[in-house]
Amino acid sequence: MDAGDGGRGRRSRRDVLRLLALGGLVAASERPAASQAASGSAGHRIQIDVPILADDPVSIPLTVSVDHPMEPDHHITRLEIALPTDPVPKKGLFRFTPLAGRASVAYQIRSGQGGELRVIGECSRHGRFEAEHVLRVAPGGCAVPPGTAARERGGSPSLRLSGRVKPGEAVTVWTSLKHTSHTGLAEKKGQFVQERPPYYVERMTVFVGDELASELLMTPAVSPDPQVRLFVRADPGKTVRVVFANNRGERWEARQRLGSA
Repeated sequence: MDAGDGGRGRRSRRDVLRLLALGGLVAASERPAASQAASGSAGHRIQIDVPILADDPVSIPLTVSVDHPMEPDHHITRLEIALPTDPVPKKGLFRFTPLAGRASVAYQIRSGQGGELRVIGECSRHGRFEAEHVLRVAPGGCAVPPGTAARERGGSPSLRLSGRVKPGEAVTVWTSLKHTSHTGLAEKKGQFVQERPPYYVERMTVFVGDELASELLMTPAVSPDPQVRLFVRADPGKTVRVVFANNRGERWEARQRLGSA
């Protein structure tokens, strides 16, 4: 791109468009630690935000979202994340209702070797759509290091909502659970071997009052001590409740009431 094209004085329409495009590139460059990919038709574009190179394969931050209406007759019903090249390919399945407010979620995954990250979305009116994005990681995220005894500990959920809200607006929800997680896999001679049963958070369910807003079905490929950011549609006075359950049948719950603006 020739930054000097157009010279001084009055700018042509072409110059203005070029400057606008340059501004978009500058804005994107302000996030050097992340790589973004969007794919799909208008209204069904999946935004994937991951590090350019993940140096901690056990905890890779991932944000997946779709800018789309969340109305009863037209909303995103699910987002499914997978990495087919990994020993544990399924990275999470999110189910949304209109009470989710936004089809967006941020959390952390583990990966043994990286590859082509695949996200499949589904719209209640228009069906399935998908996007792919390359994920590059340091090795070893899916296996327990040799000689390591993986501890198993669960408990201490937390929940935090953004401040006072107006009815109907999308409210940010931050939730987490102190819970160890392991796949039970060990790498031997270049192969992953199941040495012990996995231990992980299996499900996270979000309610507004008594109504379901969203649900995250997890796998051992979700990082230990999961931290999740998602949204709910505000209904001031009602209580947001998050219920965690692990693959051993243990359950934990956190709740907070929505305040009024």
